[in-house]
Amino acid sequence: MAIRDEVAIALKNLDNGIGQVLEVQTEIGARLNLVETTEVDNEDVTLVNKAVQADLRELDYAEALSRLSFQTIILEAAQQSYVKIAGLNLFNQLR
Repeated sequence: MAIRDEVAIALKNLDNGIGQVLEVQTEIGARLNLVETTEVDNEDVTLVNKAVQADLRELDYAEALSRLSFQTIILEAAQQSYVKIAGLNLFNQLR
């Protein structure tokens, strides 16, 4: 085998090796991006968690129960109104 052929084979092997290194670098970069995204998401969740915990510590349970009762009354009234309105529309369409 001539020296030229051996050099060509060596260059081809180097090209293949460089290609494999680039593939691994790409995979590592993708994994690093995933890690960074996960870290940011984790920080966001931690902030929300701390805010919720603070809200719960400062919660006035009597006021919260009062608001919940009021909102329940409003929801039930809206549901009853919807049933009446939907019934009227259906009744009017049957005429």
